[in-house]
Amino acid sequence: MTGAVPARAGRRFTRHFEANPSEVIGLRPDHHAVRLGRTIFPRSVVAADEAPRLLVSGANQRKLGDRVTAGPWKGMPIYALTLEERATCPVSCHHWHDCYGNSMPFARRHREGAALEARLMDEVTALSCAHPRGFVIRLHLLGDFYSLDYVRLWAALMKTHRALHVFGYTAWPVGTPIGNELFGMARRNWQRFAIRRSVTSDRAEGRTAVTITDPADLPAGAILCPAQKADGVPGALPCCGACGACWHPAARHRPIAFLLHGMKRGNRGRKPRTPSAIPDTPALTSAANSRAAA
Repeated sequence: MTGAVPARAGRRFTRHFEANPSEVIGLRPDHHAVRLGRTIFPRSVVAADEAPRLLVSGANQRKLGDRVTAGPWKGMPIYALTLEERATCPVSCHHWHDCYGNSMPFARRHREGAALEARLMDEVTALSCAHPRGFVIRLHLLGDFYSLDYVRLWAALMKTHRALHVFGYTAWPVGTPIGNELFGMARRNWQRFAIRRSVTSDRAEGRTAVTITDPADLPAGAILCPAQKADGVPGALPCCGACGACWHPAARHRPIAFLLHGMKRGNRGRKPRTPSAIPDTPALTSAANSRAAA
C-alpha cells in the first residue's frame, strides 16, 4: 500500500450487482447434488494443481472489487477463494437446497484437501511478501470451512502473516468443533479475522449474516448490504471494497442482511447443461454423512 488509494475499487464488471431473489434456484430433496453434497456443476471443480491460482483478485467479482477504499482496511487489495458448495459445507446449512452456487455455473471451484492446503500456504506467503502492509481474503465465495485441520491452517497463517486479513461467513453452528474454533478466532481477533455466522433471519443478532427476499423484511438492527442496494437508494455502494461493513469494528455486533442471490436475468438459457447424475460413490456419501454428524 504505497501512494494514494484509488477513490474507487476496480472491477472488470462495473454494472451494479443484482441479487435477483425471484430467480433463486432451489433443488428437490431427491436431487443428486442434495443427496451427495455436491455442486450441480461438477465439471467446474478443479484440483488445486490444475488451477492457475487459488486466490483470485476481487477485480474479477462484480460485488467484491479489487481493493478496500474505506474504513480500517483501506488500501488493502482483495482476493477470494472459491471451494465447492455442499461438498465443504455442513449438511445443517439452511441453504443446502437453494445455495446461490446453483446460480453460478461459471465459477471455478477448487477441490478441498491436502493439495489445496499446501498451495494456499505458498500463495498466502507470496501475497504477504507482495503486500506487507496488508491484504484481504474473502472466505469463501462458495463453500465453507470443511475440517478442523483446515480451520487451524488459517489460524496458523494468521499467526505467521501479520498482513493477512480475512472476512467471510460460515454455516457451522456454535457447539460444533469447527464452529467453536472459528468463532473463538473471530472473537479474539475481529480486527483481522471477521467471520460471521450464517443464520436464518429469525436468529439475526450479533456477528451474524442473514438472507432475505425483500428489503422490507430487514430484521431489527440489521444492516442491509449496501452493495445490494439499488443505484440511487441512499447508502448504496458499488462493491464490498467501498463498504467494509462486514468487518468494521463498529458493526461487529450488528447482523448483515443480504438479498437472496438468484440467476442473473437472461442467463437461464446460458448456463451449462447439468449432468443427469453424479456417480453415487461411497466416498462422497460417507463425506456427506460425516458432516451431518459433526
